[in-house]
Parts: sequence; structure tokens; C-alpha cells
Amino acid sequence: MSNHVNSESYIYLSHYFNELTPGYGGKKDFQSLRSKCISHGDTCNQLSLQMSNHVGTHIDFPYHFDENGKKLNDYSPNDLIFSKITFQEISLGSNELLTPEKIGLNISQDTQVLIIKTGFESKRLTDAYWNQNPGLSADLAPYLRETCPRIKVIGFDFISATSYTNKEEGKRAHLSFLSPQQGDPILIVEDMKLINLNMGIDIEWLQISPLLLDGADGAPVTVTAKTSKRGN
Repeated sequence: MSNHVNSESYIYLSHYFNELTPGYGGKKDFQSLRSKCISHGDTCNQLSLQMSNHVGTHIDFPYHFDENGKKLNDYSPNDLIFSKITFQEISLGSNELLTPEKIGLNISQDTQVLIIKTGFESKRLTDAYWNQNPGLSADLAPYLRETCPRIKVIGFDFISATSYTNKEEGKRAHLSFLSPQQGDPILIVEDMKLINLNMGIDIEWLQISPLLLDGADGAPVTVTAKTSKRGN
């Protein structure tokens, strides 16, 4: 089924899982085994899965970096449906950090979800995607809270908020976004599929649907968006 945007359509902003799904640090954090197969004489087809809860398109909840932070169970579906989405295209190179200066002032105060397309997704099937990935700067979260006080989520098309070559800054950035001690948490959606979005497309509505893992600090998510071409 095509995932391209028509004049108005619903699309996935999540990647499918398969044997090529990259893991942070080069880990193979997803495995799929065919446990039953009709062609081998079984009565049905069935898969057996082994995976990390932080692989593929996934969300970080506050508990991921803070013992007192909220877990998946503390969020209802109502908390993960949004109608005020800001989309930006900001080119980031290898190991580069996303800073307030790169975001700029062109962001609505009503923003609930900020989605950043950097183009680094084009490297997803190479080692550079995990060992040279961009990251978030620690000073970005307080800037976003001040600029758009309704913000709840940031998402992007690289593997982690932590740049692999700057792990200390990545730890500070995760805490800055997620720890309730540093302000209202801003959830992080990593490794999004944004290739089909551009500045000529409006995102009217977005839903984040996590795999319901009891007590989880993060989970794989299916992100669904209703989009329309600007001017329609």
C-alpha cells in the first residue's frame, strides 16, 4: 500500500520492523523468527519476536531517565492525540546537535507536537545512522517550554536524542526533556519515518499509539497523521 500523501490522507510516520531495523550503538535489538509456517506443514503462519522497547520508531517516557517520572501506564489515549503540530525541515549533518538557534522563532505558541525532518533518515540502512547520528542539545527543552508552553512531544528522523559521539550531552538532553524536576516533561519520539513529509504538507491531526507494555519507560509506537496539501 502506498504511503505517499494525496490531497488529504492518513499516513504512518513510523517505520516497519524487519531484520534491517537499526539499534542504537549498532545493536541488533529486533529479531523476528517464523515459529509456524503453512508451507512447512503448520496450520497457520506465526511469528515469534524478540526486541528492545527502545528500537524502531519508539517513544521515551519520563521514567526512562527519572525514577520518579511517569510510565506508559500514566498516559491515556487522550494524552497522545494532538491537533496542533509544527513541522520543520532543518538539515543536520553527522554528529550535529539540534539547538534553539536552529529552531528559531518560527514556531507557534500553540504547538503541542514539534516534528523535525533533518534528512538523516536517508542513512538509516548504513552504520552512519547510529554511529554518526545527530542529537538534541540539553538547552533545547527549556527553550521550547518558554517558546511554546503547550508542547508535549518532540519527534525526529534520527535514531536517538543522544548523539553517539556526545553521550554526556545526550544524557543531559534526555533529562532536560523528560525529568519532571526540570519542567513539564516533553516526550521524545525517535527514529520517525518522515520521508513523505515536506513544507507543502499540513499535519492536521496526529496520534501516537504505543505498544501497551505494563510499567514501561518507553515503547515502540505507531504514529498516524492526517495530512493535507497546503492550499487545498
